[in-house]
Amino acid sequence: MFVFKKKQLLLILILFFALFIRLWSLHHPNESYFDEVYHLPAVRLIANNDQRAYEWWHGPIEEVGNQVNHHDWLHPPLAKIIQAGFISLLADNFFVHRFPSVLFGVGIIFAVYLLS
Repeated sequence: MFVFKKKQLLLILILFFALFIRLWSLHHPNESYFDEVYHLPAVRLIANNDQRAYEWWHGPIEEVGNQVNHHDWLHPPLAKIIQAGFISLLADNFFVHRFPSVLFGVGIIFAVYLLS
């Protein structure tokens, strides 16, 4: 039978608490905010295998009402590719495209534990 040591049990509790806190109201606000205005159009282009996500010379790609959303091609695309994978597998909503950041945030806590 597997018996947890105190350090392992504490790590599991910290990871579950971190996951719970990060998932709490992850879907709020139910609209783009901060840099999501730039990242989401690029993520959606990548999810649809559209090469415009990687081309800098395009103008605005997406218009929502009166708001024009420019896509972001400045940063390396790994985070956007991961988000696009989650969107392709699950759905295109704000919870799903923010979920990979939650997983990596909790993973960083585990990595710091391993390093220490």
